[in-house]
Amino acid sequence: MQVPPMDVCVSGVMQPIGLFLRRAFRREELLMDRMFHSMREDLNKSELRALLKKLRIPEDHITELEQKYPGRDQVGDRIVAGLRHWREYFGPAATIDELIRITHIINFEAVSSKLRTMKVYAQRLRL
Repeated sequence: MQVPPMDVCVSGVMQPIGLFLRRAFRREELLMDRMFHSMREDLNKSELRALLKKLRIPEDHITELEQKYPGRDQVGDRIVAGLRHWREYFGPAATIDELIRITHIINFEAVSSKLRTMKVYAQRLRL
C-alpha cells in the first residue's frame, strides 16, 4: 500500500495512534451507555441510592435526581441519569472497571457479572 487509508490520514499527515485512541474512547463510552441502560431493570430505588452513595455522588444530587424522576415508573431514567452524572463528574476516573468493582463491593453480584460479561463480549468483538 503506497497511500494510507483516509481514516488514518488527516491533511496529508498520518495519525494512526490518535485515531486509535479516539475510537477506543468512543467504544468505551458506547459500552458504558449500554451498561447504564442494561442496569435499568436490575436495580430498585434503594439499591440505586446505595450504588450512587458508593460511587461518591453528593447527597444533594441524589435527592435532586429523586425529585426530577419521582415514582417507580421513572426509576430507570433516574438510574441512567445518575450514572451519567457520575461519568461526567469524575471524568477519566469513572471507568467500566470501576463500575464493575463497585457493584461487586456492594454485593450486586447479578449486576456485576452482567457488566463483566458485557465487557468481555465487547473486547472479544474488537479482536
